Amino acid sequence: MQDPSLPTQFERTDLLWPVTVFVAMRVWLWLVAAAAMLVTGFEPGETLVRRFYLGQEPVAGGLAGLLLGPWQRWDALWYTKIARWGYSPADGSTNLFPLYPTLVGLAGRLLGGRYLLAATLVSNLACLVLFVVFYRLVRLETDSETARRSVLYLALFPTAFFFLAPYTESLTLAAITGSVLAARRRRWWPAGLLGLAGALAKLPGALITLPLLWEWWHTQTRRMRDVVALWLPPAGALGFMVYR
Repeated sequence: MQDPSLPTQFERTDLLWPVTVFVAMRVWLWLVAAAAMLVTGFEPGETLVRRFYLGQEPVAGGLAGLLLGPWQRWDALWYTKIARWGYSPADGSTNLFPLYPTLVGLAGRLLGGRYLLAATLVSNLACLVLFVVFYRLVRLETDSETARRSVLYLALFPTAFFFLAPYTESLTLAAITGSVLAARRRRWWPAGLLGLAGALAKLPGALITLPLLWEWWHTQTRRMRDVVALWLPPAGALGFMVYR
């Protein structure tokens, strides 16, 4: 095991392999989703729009309908609704944590109100960051070959397609993986802030505090000012729950 206190050189392979896996995964899922839309010929009717799309216009028809339309489902609709109009205590939207819809809202305004595109870009960028950071974390502990296989297995996991959907999974995992990597390098405040981001993306992200505290406990110098940072994730999650 490498000494996490020592810097490691960032090599081209640290980007090349994760990017390759990401692009292959992205293209494959686009093809599968587009084929499903073409085969089924899905066209949302007025009743379906009112009932399931939460007052938002469906993305249907043309290239956007093929590439983005299949992902406009379930929680994606809630996140884009929050990004457009904010939280409402009357509709239960406050059950969803704020980081992802906030980023989608910012990106959506920059993209001229294309909130589904914005949500897809945010989750896809987070997925790419996840693969890169996960590669770095495994490589820090083992070797390049193990790191490559680990990223590949992560991408091939049966539910990994959620990383590219307009959901919070990729953002949450990217943040907490980065938090663990920072902790292994004894950078406690970046670890705490990244853990906070994970907790504000999805409630289970707050649990990252437990392995962070374990890592801190096994250091030679246990400075109390460092451990304060490690309580940021549950503090942030609790703060949002009190707010809502």
